[in-house]
Amino acid sequence: MFRLLGMLSAVIFIASLLNGCSHDEAKHKAVIEDMEAYRSIMDLQTDYLLLIDRLFMHSKGMRPSEISIADLLFTEDAEWILHAGANERRVFSGREGLAELFKTFKNSFNGSYVKHFTTNPKIEISGDTATSKETLLILWSIPNTDKNHWVIGSYKNEFRKTSDGVWRFESKTTRIENKSIWDSVAYKLECPTVDGKPLPCIERPVKSPL
Repeated sequence: MFRLLGMLSAVIFIASLLNGCSHDEAKHKAVIEDMEAYRSIMDLQTDYLLLIDRLFMHSKGMRPSEISIADLLFTEDAEWILHAGANERRVFSGREGLAELFKTFKNSFNGSYVKHFTTNPKIEISGDTATSKETLLILWSIPNTDKNHWVIGSYKNEFRKTSDGVWRFESKTTRIENKSIWDSVAYKLECPTVDGKPLPCIERPVKSPL
């Protein structure tokens, strides 16, 4: 009797160990999947910034089309919500609607030198969907002028892993919080000498030739 109880206890103990191993494996698999999703979403964000900048700058030989950006990076039913002012809210739906928005953006920048940056991303993943919040910074300069612009705002994104296994934007909300213009100023170093000995260099502002 005692021998039978001992064998039964051993079986229960081994079963609990196996169940624990199975639970740990599932947990590790979920962690790896979340890490892969996080990297894919970061890559998606980077691709978006690079392609949009190329579109805005009218880059020759590598400029994507408006619809190709929408097809590559967004789901078919995606929407873009734009808050450009205190009381201005516009919604662009579907890939065709997004393509029209990109065309409007491109015409507004009109070949200026443009760079987008996002910082402080906070990404939350839940299976095949995810959300993110980040700070937006846009810098651009107008050719043949001393005028430069910067815009500060935020992005709020929703993502979905589509049937082909690719993460895409499902929704993007943009809020413009501040914008300004400043004149280009370049600095040159003047390093005077006394009796052949150099003195501390002085930065003197000069108008940029750009």
